[in-house]
Parts: sequence; structure tokens; C-alpha cells
Amino acid sequence: MHDLSILRPLAGALLLLTACATLNAAEQPNTLTEKEIADGWILLFDGKTDFGWKAASQADWKVADGAISVSDGEKGLLCTTSEFGDYVLKVDFHAEKSTNSGIFLRTAAQPTNPAEDCYELNIAPDGNPFPTGSFVARKKTEGGHTSGEWQSYEVQAEGAHFTIKLDGKLVLDYVDPKPLRRGRIGLQLNSGPVS
Repeated sequence: MHDLSILRPLAGALLLLTACATLNAAEQPNTLTEKEIADGWILLFDGKTDFGWKAASQADWKVADGAISVSDGEKGLLCTTSEFGDYVLKVDFHAEKSTNSGIFLRTAAQPTNPAEDCYELNIAPDGNPFPTGSFVARKKTEGGHTSGEWQSYEVQAEGAHFTIKLDGKLVLDYVDPKPLRRGRIGLQLNSGPVS
């Protein structure tokens, strides 16, 4: 996963995060433009180190070629060292069509139940009960979103309301009747390599 960023709340606005900045011909991955900085975006991943991230399990998390990758080890998360509440998160990811992984939102370092103590935004095959774009154990989206190529999520988390865009298309709109208010952002190793 690369180009992670988030936007901080400004006078009631959402926190904007980016795990990967938008890539334009003039931009380099894992950077923010002057406008993005002025708008309040925070780069969560610098493209070179794991600064600001901590593994909650033993796995081969590595930073190379501007991406965070994992392929083997104990199932678990690589989490931000900071917690976040309301935000817009942009993240690019790459997974083989058979990989089952996810991006965890408002999570503890070691969540136990995605229906109660986190929001697991799945990266999974179309045949999975919760295919790519779904919130595991909360709301399923239609399949057909797993490509085996680099893809981009844009997550808007505002109170109980979440919207998920995949490659610019709205794939999930979810309102939690018992919302979690804050937590870490986690990258998951479950089954198969993911970047």
C-alpha cells in the first residue's frame, strides 16, 4: 500500500488522511502538493520508512519501491501509532485476485470482532462473503471489484456515516447504529500478498 494520506479536522471539517497522495504526471508518489498541505492533508506514509506505523503481529512488513508490503507471517495488522476520528482517507492498494486482506478503520491494534470493535474494509475475491469494498460483518457490496491491479480507496468517515469509493466509484454507503468514534488505521495481513 502506498500514498496514504488524511485530512485533519478544521473547525468542524473532516480529517483528511492519505496513505498515498494522488498521482499526477508532475507528482511523485507519497508526497503532498502545496494545495493538499494547505487544505489540511497529512501524509501517513512517507514512501521510505515505517515511521508512524507499528506491527501488532510477527509478519514480513517491509517498505520498498514507495510501498508497504507484506506476504507472510502471523495474521494481524500494521497500525498507525495515532488514533483518528472523522476523516477522509485515500489509499492505493495492490492484491492478487485470490488475496484476502483489508484496511481497518477506527480499530484497536488487535481487534477481535469486525462487527463490534473496528470497521474492516475488505480486499477480497468476488466469491468471498464480503468482497472488495465491503465492511466485513457489517455490510456487503456487490462483487466485481477485484482486479489484481493497483486500485484506490477513498473513505469518508463522519460520525456514524461511512462512504467508500473504489477507483472513484461509490461502492458502499453505511450508517452504523452504534458507531465507534476513534481508533487507529490498520493494514492487514490475512491471506496472500498485499501492497
